[in-house]
Amino acid sequence: MSWLCGLIQLVAVRGTHLANHILAQEVRASVTTDPLPTLSEFMEPRWWQQCFKAAANPQSGKEDLLHVTSARLFSDGNNIRLGGAATHAIETLSKDIITNIHVMLILNFHKQLRKAFKREILSYSTTRNFVFDTADREKLVDYCIWRCVQQGSVWKEVSFPLAECDPPELGIDLQAELDFRIDYWRDLYGSVALCPSPSFISNMKTSGQKMQLFRWFVDLQRQRNQLQDEMTEHFVGNSENARECFGKAAKAMRALPLTKVLGRSYSGRPHTSEILTS
Repeated sequence: MSWLCGLIQLVAVRGTHLANHILAQEVRASVTTDPLPTLSEFMEPRWWQQCFKAAANPQSGKEDLLHVTSARLFSDGNNIRLGGAATHAIETLSKDIITNIHVMLILNFHKQLRKAFKREILSYSTTRNFVFDTADREKLVDYCIWRCVQQGSVWKEVSFPLAECDPPELGIDLQAELDFRIDYWRDLYGSVALCPSPSFISNMKTSGQKMQLFRWFVDLQRQRNQLQDEMTEHFVGNSENARECFGKAAKAMRALPLTKVLGRSYSGRPHTSEILTS
């Protein structure tokens, strides 16, 4: 059965690369200041089955998005014949990938949301030539998290910590800026906005809820790109200074799994692509 394992691994490598490219294409379909466009059904097993089958058949000649992208990425790769055992393995793999995405959201959504608000605060203060100390900055992030995903739950209310700050630009004006971003995300992702802790994500049962949270996770990475570009402009084209400004919050996180073959090459390796979540 080693041949089957090798075949499925190859299909998994191609398929996860294909999925990442599809996600990148869909995200790039709109500018970062617009709402995130409609994404493929990454939380549905059937979509992944179709993705793996398209990745296995780059020479199919079919004209849907999956097959056209597969043909472009794996133009030098051969078709892989999928028998009954391989088809069953792909069905299992598709379910496993969705489970992995769900676990990724459980473990990382709130961490990435904190980083997103940290970027907002750092961007705001840097363009005003001000540096918040770490304690004040973390209190500001705590306020944002409470307002964004904990307000209305049993979590204790967190007041804006710098309401009395003088000048107002670093107090109530900053609060207005942060509240605007919070309300924007709450309006877009209202069905999952009450998400005070990872356990709430763990208890999400429907694919619709998981997909909405996945979209939000992707949007957090898109916000990173947007603020990175804005700060690069602030630093007169110096992208390194922009990354240093955000510190650890500058690091992106991939939204989809990406399978790799270690210690060997595989037929039809995709061309390098700027993937939003890499």
